[in-house]
Parts: sequence; structure tokens; C-alpha cells
Amino acid sequence: MPKKILIIAGEASGDLYGAHLVSAIKKRDPKAEFLGVGGAEMKKAGVDIIYPIDELAIIGFFEIFSKIKIIKNLFFLLSEKIKEQNFDLAILVNYPGFNLSFAGVLKKKRIPVVFYSSPQVWAWGKWRLRRIKRFVDKMIVLLKFEEEFYKKHGIDAEFVGHPLVDIVKPAGSALGIEKDEHTKIISLVPGSRKSEIKTLFPTMLKAAERIHLKQGDVRFLITKHPQLPLEIYKDALEGYSLPLKIVDGKIYDCLHISDLAVVVSGSVTLEATILKTPMIIINRLSLLTGILYLIFVRLANVGLVNIIAGKRIMPEFLQYSATACNIANEALSILSDDNKYKKMKEDLETLNHIVGPPGASDRAAAIISKII
Repeated sequence: MPKKILIIAGEASGDLYGAHLVSAIKKRDPKAEFLGVGGAEMKKAGVDIIYPIDELAIIGFFEIFSKIKIIKNLFFLLSEKIKEQNFDLAILVNYPGFNLSFAGVLKKKRIPVVFYSSPQVWAWGKWRLRRIKRFVDKMIVLLKFEEEFYKKHGIDAEFVGHPLVDIVKPAGSALGIEKDEHTKIISLVPGSRKSEIKTLFPTMLKAAERIHLKQGDVRFLITKHPQLPLEIYKDALEGYSLPLKIVDGKIYDCLHISDLAVVVSGSVTLEATILKTPMIIINRLSLLTGILYLIFVRLANVGLVNIIAGKRIMPEFLQYSATACNIANEALSILSDDNKYKKMKEDLETLNHIVGPPGASDRAAAIISKII
């Protein structure tokens, strides 16, 4: 009988990591069958998608209330599926709010649970450790310090490295933007969620306008997420006259040729790190979420690149400091100061040795094969 595996991802990054993990497992067991929640990447990898991730992404503490009906429907649908079908294993890919709740249902059905890509309980939510210890059979983590953290709390965890090391490879696509030795290219990376585009993209454009006024020899690349409509980007661009180009789905090529990137905090900070592209990290949460963040989060930095480094090696502007003026001034400072720019490049080079070697998905697949 072929092995039947349930896999659940709720965000774009989880869809990407899940797809590569599924492909690696299928290399070991071509007959394995996958069913679950994901997006276009997991579907391409051969997962039977019973619920798409389009409306599942949640940012912050209070934003979850707008998704309650969707989450309830998904919870019910998956509960019915595990009654109807006999699964040999469940793989939960991040998305902790939902996945850690559903892990309890899986445990009652005696389905082994693997959590892939750790929730950031080391930053906030240590109250979730008890649930992880109770309902998760194996934590497969992407960062070395996560393995040490979980083991310290009596949780079976294993470090495999980060799948982005294998995934982040520029295709060498022609992007249709002119550059000479005097021209600087800046990528604007406003995120993978509609809410991020609406909230942060206008600020990025205002910053770009300020940069262009003071440094004319600059070009901007706007990285469009392939799952989002072009209209939300074009709407934000109305009234601007900038040397820019919207590039659909070629983020690695954009980052690779860029001298600097302005990015929303998230996995893109690690993607830029792997490509050794200096960056400015920004984020802005809702007022209530921001207040709770200040109360509960015990980290000096939010950018993954800075967390891994253990210090701020890339500038961050969060909440009310994420203004067009601050972003533009920092960008101009970086591009005009050769020593500052060189130091940022050197820090990124050093950090690449910490992220881990290639082959993370294959190592994770080997662990999962043993569990099955």
C-alpha cells in the first residue's frame, strides 16, 4: 500500500518549503501520496490540494479574528478528511496558530505528527512549548539554535539546514532595466500578502521618490508576487514618475542584480542574505498587534538575518520608524558610503556559513522516511 501523507501549509513560504520537501520524499518513495492545504508550488510538486492558501495568511495577533470563519471551515474539513482516510503521517509546515491546534486532533487519531519549519516560539509564544511537547512527535528545524532551544525544553528536534539555500538561485533572466557602472539598482520587495502591499508599498514608493530626487542615477525594480493581482501594484503607482519596472515572479534575479533592497520582514531577508544583497528591513503592524509585540516579544531585532547573526547587521525600521524619510536617508547613506556598504557585504558573506549547507529538504525527507 502506498504511504498517505497529510501536509498543511498556510503561507507562501510554507508552500515553497513544503513543495521541496514533498519532491524530496517522492524521490525516496515515488508511490507516496500527498493530500492537504497549500498553494501553487505544492500542487506542482504533486500534492492533492483540498484547500488553497489564498485567504489563510494572517499577520499579527488580532488579524486572526477576521479569518475565524475560514479557519473554522478548514478545521472541520480536515477533521472530516482524517476520519475518511487513513494517513500514515501528518507534516505541519509552520503556520503555528492553526497547525498546533490541529495537531491535537491528529494525536487523538494516532497519526504521527512532524512539524517542519519551526514556529518562532523562541521569540514569543513560549506557552506553546507544552502543546508542541504533547502533540508533535518530531520537530525538524531550519536554524541551528532552534535545535538547541527545543532540546533544552525536552522536545525531539533535529536541525537540517534551510531549504532556501537550494531554492534561491537566480535564473539569469533579462529584466529589461538599463544599468551602467554609475547606476544603482534598488529592489522594492513589498511582501507576499495583499495587506502588506496596501500598507507598506506606498511607503516604499515615497522613499523611492526621495532617493531619486537626491540621486538621479538610480533604477527601481518592484518584485510582484506571482499569486497577487497586478492591479494592486498599479493602483499604488498612480501619480509617481520614477524609473522603475514591475517584475513578476523573478525575485531572485531582481535581488541578485540589485545594489540594495528594501524588504518587508520575513523569509525574503534570508533570500537576500543568500544572494549577498544588502538590505533595509521594514515592517508595520496594526496598533494593537504592535503593542502586544512590544510587551511579549523579547528580541532586539525582527529581521531573520539579524536574529541569526545575533546582532543588527542590516538596518530595521519598524512601526512608526518605518517612514519614507528614514528609509530614503538610510538608503542614500548606504549607497554613498563605500566602507559601510563593504561591511554589510562582508557580514552577509559570514552569515552564509551559519545558514547551513545545501540539501536541507533531502535531509528532512530522510528523517521523515525513518518515521514512516
